[in-house]
Amino acid sequence: MEQKDKSKHYFWIFYFDPKDNRMFVPKRFGIGWTVNFGNPRAVLLFVLTIAGAGLLAKLF
Repeated sequence: MEQKDKSKHYFWIFYFDPKDNRMFVPKRFGIGWTVNFGNPRAVLLFVLTIAGAGLLAKLF
């Protein structure tokens, strides 16, 4: 497993690396994945997901 550069994580949870083309990267701590906020496609998907959840919450 590769060693992650700690300078690409902000506030211990946000990952930002424009040179990394992955949309999702393994979490720094724990199990799961996190969004690469340096990838525009990942940010768009994240925003659309949050907007969709807000729309669904407003409908019900």
